[in-house]
Amino acid sequence: MEKTQPILSLRPQFDQALTMVYALAAGAVGTLLMTTVGGLFLYVLFMILGLARFISPGYVFGLVLVCSIVAIPALFFDARKRSLQRTVFNFHPGHIEYQYFHWHLGRRRGRLNYDDITDISQRASAIQEQRGLTTIYIYAPVMETRQKGFPGLEIVDLPQPRDDLNRIMQVIDNDRAAAAQALMQQQAAAIAAAAAVTAPPAAETVTPPPDDNLSLPR
Repeated sequence: MEKTQPILSLRPQFDQALTMVYALAAGAVGTLLMTTVGGLFLYVLFMILGLARFISPGYVFGLVLVCSIVAIPALFFDARKRSLQRTVFNFHPGHIEYQYFHWHLGRRRGRLNYDDITDISQRASAIQEQRGLTTIYIYAPVMETRQKGFPGLEIVDLPQPRDDLNRIMQVIDNDRAAAAQALMQQQAAAIAAAAAVTAPPAAETVTPPPDDNLSLPR
């Protein structure tokens, strides 16, 4: 079966400066956790191996701190770039086919029917506003059973001048209008068929037989 082309296809826009800000924030949080947990784990490991007397705790924690400061922002930057490049939302008649990455790591794919959408909104953070980007939220309570977090789809980092919110709403409204019109046509056809079945048959015209006793005119 040949796959149909989407009516509308949306992909996040990768913004290097915005990703760098997110990477630095992730690096600050990740460095704190990694230094605490990773440094403690590494020092305990050295103690088990009998090497703790040769290495001071300050050196161990300092080494983990430096590695975290260098590695975590770079890893986050690369993960976000790769995930956004592979994220796509395709709008087909009746449904959305999507693929995105939760926390830029776990891939999620699926289909969302237009009938399950209850609301659509658009918001932009202060950082996104500076970069001319926005996020569109498509609310679908049915997705609460499929995933944790936001009950619906988040289409992040879309260019504001393109006005994708109105484009999405137009696609969904046109699809719903076409579905409603098709339903009305089906109902009208069903009513006409039912009326044809229940209508009484037309009465047949009976022609009387000729009377042989009639005399011919002279």
